[in-house]
Amino acid sequence: MTVDVKGEQVRIGSKVRVLSVHLKDLDCLPDEEVSRINSIVGQVLSVYDISSKYVSVKKVWEDGGVLSEGLSMNLLSNQIELVEF
Repeated sequence: MTVDVKGEQVRIGSKVRVLSVHLKDLDCLPDEEVSRINSIVGQVLSVYDISSKYVSVKKVWEDGGVLSEGLSMNLLSNQIELVEF
């Protein structure tokens, strides 16, 4: 069972608020990409995959109705807060 920062159960389809992202391993990325990753902090995203250690969330940026760019991240329990089960 995967839980959020408060110990609430999270499942596929749950809405979670991203509390933080860890960027220590992203030093090799361009500043623009790091900025885009940081921009999901505070946003509410849907969980699309789950494991015993993390949840996977996805953010899609659209440009004029056309898929522009997407980001998928695996987040640990201390990085998310359940908004809607």
